[in-house]
Amino acid sequence: YMINNTFLTAAVIAGVLFYGGTLVLNDAMSAGSLVSFMLYQQSLSASFQSLGDVFSALSAAVGAADKVIELINKPPAFIESGTEKPDRDLVGSIEFRNVSFSYPARPGITILENFSLSIRPGEVVALVGPSGGGKSSIVKLLERQYLPSNGAVLIDGRDIGSYDKKWLRQRVALVGQEPVLFARSIKRNIIYGMETDDGLPEEQVPDDEE
Repeated sequence: YMINNTFLTAAVIAGVLFYGGTLVLNDAMSAGSLVSFMLYQQSLSASFQSLGDVFSALSAAVGAADKVIELINKPPAFIESGTEKPDRDLVGSIEFRNVSFSYPARPGITILENFSLSIRPGEVVALVGPSGGGKSSIVKLLERQYLPSNGAVLIDGRDIGSYDKKWLRQRVALVGQEPVLFARSIKRNIIYGMETDDGLPEEQVPDDEE
């Protein structure tokens, strides 16, 4: 497309120069008029090219929007039934109790089998192992992106399925290796998802400098 567009533009300029030069030599047009016409022609060509770029970007955006709308309208893999919203914040005790797990797309491949892990509040734990060993799967189960095939995942002694999903995800944070920043201030990126029905207390809003 770019090669054809560049060739067509060059061909038009060459044709205008040839025909305009002939008119100038035959005293049918002044050299100044030819130069003015060339400048107008270049400006008009640039405008049409920009218009074409806008339509190309718009077509790409429409295609991307279709995928986004499809994702938004996609039914959840499982229905959340938890309703508990404890008055106090989470203490931070985490337990995987005899958890077995396979991804729905690969039910024949067992990622975790009878896995148990207990993490005390404030304790720092590193999951180390080869690729495909289940490290990311453990985090996804803790985030309740998937349900275990067997066993239970507990936070503060309660199955995470009993908590209200929105309440739980406002209190469990995940920082990936390659975090994505939205087109907003650092402050708005930090507090994204922290808002409650009553808003966010001002004293909890960090400054950009911090």
